[in-house]
Amino acid sequence: MNIQEILKDAVNKESSDIHLKVGMPPVIRKHGKLKKLSAEASKISVEDMNLVIKEICKPIDQENFKTGYDLDIAYSLPQVGRFRVNLTKQRGSSRIVFRLVSFKLPSISELQLPPIIEKLALKERGLILITGATGSGKTSTLVAMLNHINHKKSKHILTLEDPIEFLIRDHKSIITQREIGTDVKSFRIGLRSALRQDPDIICVGELRDPESIEIALTASSTGHLVLASLHSTSAKDSITRILSEFSETKQNYITNILAHNLKAIVSLRLCNKKDKSGVVPATEILINNSRIQEIILQNKLLELEDSMAEHSATYGSKTFNQSLFELVDKDLIDFDEAQKMSTNSGEFKLLFSKRSTDDDFVL
Repeated sequence: MNIQEILKDAVNKESSDIHLKVGMPPVIRKHGKLKKLSAEASKISVEDMNLVIKEICKPIDQENFKTGYDLDIAYSLPQVGRFRVNLTKQRGSSRIVFRLVSFKLPSISELQLPPIIEKLALKERGLILITGATGSGKTSTLVAMLNHINHKKSKHILTLEDPIEFLIRDHKSIITQREIGTDVKSFRIGLRSALRQDPDIICVGELRDPESIEIALTASSTGHLVLASLHSTSAKDSITRILSEFSETKQNYITNILAHNLKAIVSLRLCNKKDKSGVVPATEILINNSRIQEIILQNKLLELEDSMAEHSATYGSKTFNQSLFELVDKDLIDFDEAQKMSTNSGEFKLLFSKRSTDDDFVL
């Protein structure tokens, strides 16, 4: 089995992901759907898988994987592409998923993100969270924001990534990219040392533990802009998850520092386009203001969504339902897809029917 030919074939077929599993032929994901790479592809053997692992992994990564670690690495194939690779074990055998990452840095407009993301990227200080499920575009969004800063401002941008997916070259800014496991042992250690490296902007691939969260919050309160991703599905879930990481005795302190230094939470959900040409992001955007700050401080998080909807025109916040409605209105996704992606489909139906009967309705 030739992994280079498999990856080349998958890229030519416009795949986003390639799955390798012992006992099955290679499987690709295209426009959200899984299918066999080709009808002729043979099943992958244990020997095939071991050869692939030897080809794509450094010796130290091979050793870590053998001792039971899940592994995340980056792999580049000249003239083909760069891949984020996840290696896991299941039923005693190895399984590998390749995700294609473009050599070209994505722009905010190319990712079909709202223009307010460009404004957020140029904030001088505070915390901006990019959230969503696995594969929702969190990393691409962070990179697009860094790329925007790099072409607009003279800053020192320090990133902590696991692994480094996009290689960002210095432009107006100085870029320091540190890979977990290669350049620094952990996000926690990397964040702790970052504050001694004179950064203006710190980008954290993922906030995973209480200490990392606290250091990120502290950095955001001392004049740094902190961009970070979080595995959560909405602004409300993000705040809840952050606070749940801490003991009751510390929650008041964390709540206070979060309420006063949070700039925005951008949550992403990828929707299938109506014309079947790919996906488009629905974006929930929370922009912090005095009312949002009050809601966080008083732990009235159930009021977040109503406040976001109420002040969308003034501050730029947007609920998922408002975003989904916009996508339907622009004929980018169909009504059924919007309903499926909505957190509250009943509320979405109401929003949609209100628009149908009220020409003066404004999002």
